[in-house]
Amino acid sequence: MKMKRVLVSINIIITILLLCSCTNSYIVDTNPALILKKDLKNISSSVISAEIYFIAPAVDIDVETNGEPPETVKESLLEKVKGFSTLENLDEIALKYGWKGHVWTISLNIYPNKSRTKYYLYTADYFKSSDATDTSESNIDAYKNWGGGTVDLTTKEN
Repeated sequence: MKMKRVLVSINIIITILLLCSCTNSYIVDTNPALILKKDLKNISSSVISAEIYFIAPAVDIDVETNGEPPETVKESLLEKVKGFSTLENLDEIALKYGWKGHVWTISLNIYPNKSRTKYYLYTADYFKSSDATDTSESNIDAYKNWGGGTVDLTTKEN
């Protein structure tokens, strides 16, 4: 009985290690991504930093601003990201970091404070539905439709 517990414990530890090692986060450094980062920083002096991450199967673009960004800055940031969000650019990222398929989601996160308790999130998806196995043309959006809004982690609803 004691040996069985030891084996079960070892199996649990191995499973946890395998699960933890499956998700890697990469700072994206493809040429189009480096150009985008530079362009995002040049939109306004209120943009402090911009970084692009790949965490399979998603690309996250994090922009930090110095305080609450004006609506025009948020719109300009989103337009630049939309221009970057082509199949060619996102497939290049997926391929570079070992993902066999399209990036499922691209997100723009605009953080107006260091605590990140409130931010603006905009997303677009490759698939129209949550079914990534449905590769029919009717289920492909290819990052054309964007949605989003404000995320406020200080409210009780979140």
